[in-house]
Amino acid sequence: MSVYSSGPKIPLEVLLLIVAHADRSTISNIMATCPLARDIVSAYEKSIFKHKTAGLNPHLSLPASHGTALSSATHERELLRPHTFDVIQELDLRTRRIDALLDGNSVLAQAIQNTTSFHQLPPSEHAALLEGLKRACALTDRLGDCVAEAMIKAAAERPDDNSDDTTPPPPPSPPSPPTRTHAQRCHTDIMTAVHRARLEFITGPAVAPLDLAYLHLLSTIAGIAYAKVHGDLVAADPLAWERVLAFEEVVLREGTMALWAFFRPSTSLVVDHGGGGGGISTPSLTSLYPPLFTTTTTTEETQGEEEEGQIAQQNKGNHTSGTTPTAAKSTAAVAARLTGHVKSLVSLAMDDIFEWETGGPGALPGLLMSVKHAFADKSGGREPVRASIEMDVAMINDITRKARGGDQRERRQEASSSPPSLGQGHDAKRVNGG
Repeated sequence: MSVYSSGPKIPLEVLLLIVAHADRSTISNIMATCPLARDIVSAYEKSIFKHKTAGLNPHLSLPASHGTALSSATHERELLRPHTFDVIQELDLRTRRIDALLDGNSVLAQAIQNTTSFHQLPPSEHAALLEGLKRACALTDRLGDCVAEAMIKAAAERPDDNSDDTTPPPPPSPPSPPTRTHAQRCHTDIMTAVHRARLEFITGPAVAPLDLAYLHLLSTIAGIAYAKVHGDLVAADPLAWERVLAFEEVVLREGTMALWAFFRPSTSLVVDHGGGGGGISTPSLTSLYPPLFTTTTTTEETQGEEEEGQIAQQNKGNHTSGTTPTAAKSTAAVAARLTGHVKSLVSLAMDDIFEWETGGPGALPGLLMSVKHAFADKSGGREPVRASIEMDVAMINDITRKARGGDQRERRQEASSSPPSLGQGHDAKRVNGG
């Protein structure tokens, strides 16, 4: 039934207030009630977006500076339309993934116990550590969104088609079939622009030295977990530790999508079935990065498809009451393709690392290395070789400070909520004749 079809009409302010506090599924249902409701909500979408993002946790929800985000629902990561409900849905999906990834029983949470500096922390300090790591997860997602900066910058640098230049264009040359060399050159230009945008974000003012320390710790923990999960492969692979290093690099590049693809705390967080969609499908990253999807990922994505049945079997007993086996299999297929895609990104990161180490022309430093250098620069120009030690010191100090603050707040709350003892309060005065 439409919100405007019968009965008393809902005032515009009330409708917008409802939408501002609704989730993506509810918003879709409201818009589907009638054309008028759809038009009203669509007309105020940007304002609603600003209201909803203002209420998000600033430490865990970091949309790109242009109000967009990179979709992580599937391996075909699309740049979502700016200031839309789709971006809100993506930010909510990321937040829930971060909570699941760092849950007490997760592989990442167990890997924390294997780090020397943070082994067997007291509960209050462990909670403070998780807070910093959640912030780091959000920053890796924000690093992934740097695709937006690269794309917008590239669009601004294109020549204006409406310029006053009256020089006649040269005659068109005969079309030539596209070659793989041309495709790879386009791919390299785009990836270089994206990587530069990520390096600028790391070295920019938005990322504090303490953020860099937690970023480095998160990637290190991810590498430990990766080596543990793939222990048999690591033992048989002569480039095992280079591959672990490449995975740590991919975590910084791609964010929680890469972490989920390998550690998969909840298959249901692959795709949010709340409705929506509507990302920019043209140009998507699939069309922007042709070599990535047409040549590089063949083996890895084939392996991902082989994992599909295993994932479906693992989650067979974990379906919610409203999930059909067909839907579960479809979700498992998306999860498997996502895992295969991230495996291909690890291979690409290995190539980038080798090219940088061998002095390849135009090679850029990796994000992991840049995090250390940026920490050294922002901490007073100390030597990068000491960065790892000083990062641990900075995090330990932060954890201790937050834990002490939490303990003090708990003591104040206990004191204010505890009943008055004998001789205190109005009742005591009355008993004593006061």
